[in-house]
Amino acid sequence: MPQNGAVSAGKEERDDFEHVHWPTQPPELQKFVADVQTTLSDLEGVLHGQKTSSTEMPDLRNDFRVLLKADDQYFHSNAMEAIEGDTIVNSLNTLREQILRWREQQHAHS
Repeated sequence: MPQNGAVSAGKEERDDFEHVHWPTQPPELQKFVADVQTTLSDLEGVLHGQKTSSTEMPDLRNDFRVLLKADDQYFHSNAMEAIEGDTIVNSLNTLREQILRWREQQHAHS
């Protein structure tokens, strides 16, 4: 697995999502974006040898559910951004699983 490429791709997704023009950023969106950043930082740390477990990382799926439930007209009128948010959650959760599995395999062989 190309370590740096995978994290870079995740960061590009985060950057794309952060640069969407939001009339005002609801607190639910702020939390979601912050937790995406935290997840990417944690995954980068794992790739550099830090011990982090999946349970220590933010629950992006829940953050996104809360964001969609918030009475935010932006998501109600822009389905594409809601789809992109879901794609980010799916991608980062998959990336997290793959990186943690890779780390476990590295430790099992050492």
